[in-house]
Amino acid sequence: MIRTFAPVEAVGFDWLDDRTYVDDLRTSLITYPENGRLPKLVDGIGRRPGVDEIIDLLANSKGGALPPELVSLLAAFQAGKRDGYEDFSAGERCLFGANAPIVPNVDSNYVHVIQSKDHVALLTDANRRIIALDGKPNLSPKIRSWSGDARGHWEGDTLVVETRNFNKRPQSFAGAGNAYDKVVIERFTRNSVNTLVYEATISDATTFQDKIVLSYPMAKVDARTYEWACHEGNYSLPNTLSGARAEERVAAKAR
Repeated sequence: MIRTFAPVEAVGFDWLDDRTYVDDLRTSLITYPENGRLPKLVDGIGRRPGVDEIIDLLANSKGGALPPELVSLLAAFQAGKRDGYEDFSAGERCLFGANAPIVPNVDSNYVHVIQSKDHVALLTDANRRIIALDGKPNLSPKIRSWSGDARGHWEGDTLVVETRNFNKRPQSFAGAGNAYDKVVIERFTRNSVNTLVYEATISDATTFQDKIVLSYPMAKVDARTYEWACHEGNYSLPNTLSGARAEERVAAKAR
């Protein structure tokens, strides 16, 4: 069985689509805490602002000086030498795993659900998740990955997926902490011919002082997913490294 669904917010043909597929008048994806905001961070845990927050910061600058928060964020991206591939962040090197939970983003919001007898695959433009339905327990905590270890089961008409065993490389949620101790429980419930209700609970006591629950509808759409190749036509990394090698040759000649 193959179904194509897309989160209502910011769905599109790999970019933007302002059509309304499902009426949803809530102002936040977060349903717990009840104020719709992220819970407090554990002391000492930092957080980077998301895309929406960066856009708000730029909008509030009103053409004047950039807000201090944005200046420090941009400085973090610019800081340090760029002499070798190890000096670049994972994102700059196109190293990332499938996200859990699924959160609407600026682009790549189509989710292609492929179901077989003992597995469910969640395919997007950029990545894929394979969820085992064979009843076996999670892998040993010693075995970890970017996308974690996902195990699913059915509760009536609801697919319940528990994902754990993330490594330390991805952030936990909303730009905070890291995912090492994160556990995500997702629930996919079909409530009509054309819609699903998606709910996810994020528990990470080393990053947040409370759990987070988010929910939103997914709408069935007539669309296809296409591969999003991060490095296809991307010359920034080889150009930066070749520049570093050129600087080394100039410095060597000056000795």
